[in-house]
This record gives sequence, C-alpha cells and structure tokens, in this order.
Amino acid sequence: ADVVTYNTMVAVHAAAGNIEAAEEWFSRLRERFGGDICLGGAVYTSLITCCAKNKQVNRAEKWLWAALEDPGAGSTSLWWFNPVIKSYVRAKELDKAAKWIERIEGGEVISPN
Repeated sequence: ADVVTYNTMVAVHAAAGNIEAAEEWFSRLRERFGGDICLGGAVYTSLITCCAKNKQVNRAEKWLWAALEDPGAGSTSLWWFNPVIKSYVRAKELDKAAKWIERIEGGEVISPN
C-alpha cells in the first residue's frame, strides 16, 4: 500500500468517528514510511476534527501540536485550529479558546513551511 491508501484509511475511520482506528492507521503509516514522509495537512485535519467532534479536545490538541511540529505536514492550516477552538467554545471554556486565538494572532503557532 502507498501513502495515499494509509491517508485514506485514517480519513475514513476519522469520518466515521472511530478515533482508535484512525490513530492506528496513522501509526501504521508512520511505521511503514517513517517520520520523514510528507503527509500533507489532510491527515492531521481528519484526526483533529474527529477527536474534537467526539468531545475529546485534549486528544485533538495533541494532534494539533503534532501537526505543528511535523515538517511533513506542510503549511500550517487554520483547519487544524478551528475544531479545537470550537470545542472549547461549546464547552464554555472561553479562556482556552482565547489562548489559541492569541497564539494564532501572535504568530506563535504558525509554521514557516
């Protein structure tokens, strides 16, 4: 299988709300191709969105930081931040949502890729 197949499996399981399976396919992807592969942002968007929609915002944040730290993720995408910020707003944790917005506005989390 190629990178596209693995990315597709992550996306399919994430869309179905199966976080564990999506993360398992991501692990398989990393095992098969290593850490230097250019994943693009879509695989991270799927994981972050899936976790956030399933009210696992801490897990979504974990994936958000992973995307920000992964040079293979490509350019920073606001699609990564939106599910996390929305989750905090829905949970009425406005201070945490504001902190992410401040990080974005301050350029703290925008990668130079």
